[in-house]
Amino acid sequence: MGKIEPRSLRIRGHARGRSILCLAGFGDDSTMFDPLLSTDLAATCRIVTVDLPGFGEESPVEGCHRAGRVYQGRALQSVPPRRGG
Repeated sequence: MGKIEPRSLRIRGHARGRSILCLAGFGDDSTMFDPLLSTDLAATCRIVTVDLPGFGEESPVEGCHRAGRVYQGRALQSVPPRRGG
């Protein structure tokens, strides 16, 4: 299977805060979490959003019955570590 690079991966909020991974459910995409950016949560946490294959900006992944799980793992690996502990 080739390398998966999500176009929709976005990391926003406080760079040193605890990370929160937001995954949209069926029929939604990562933009549903945009309202979180105007809350106190964004002031203290990093908000990570991504569209899984077949949702939002992402195309379905062909030929892999567990593509969603693989994609999620690779998306999490691409999140840089928190700065400053």
